[in-house]
Amino acid sequence: MNLLHRIKKIEEQVHQMSIGAVLLREPAEEADEETREAFEAAITEALAAGHQVVVHTASKEPNRRIAGVIYESDGFIAFLALAANSPATDGRSKSKLSQIIAEAQGTSLPVVKEVNRGQI
Repeated sequence: MNLLHRIKKIEEQVHQMSIGAVLLREPAEEADEETREAFEAAITEALAAGHQVVVHTASKEPNRRIAGVIYESDGFIAFLALAANSPATDGRSKSKLSQIIAEAQGTSLPVVKEVNRGQI
């Protein structure tokens, strides 16, 4: 493996990490055909651009599964998947999710504890 091949491999990995993810909301089952086609087109376009696609499903199970797409029925889990597949902005963390966790560690909300013993 020569140096040029290694550089190309590293560039591909860095480019893939910088692309990030896209979160899409699946239309409800009763949605019209035009809305469904627009949703399918958005998935196809995002995959073609190299993005990781996360779909927040309208029900427990998606209406149709597409290879390479992450499907989550819970909105919070969908946001976690989005953050886990998005690049960090601090230059140190592996993903946006790991950056958020690192920034939150060691911090807490101020806790105020005042007890009036006369009211207990």
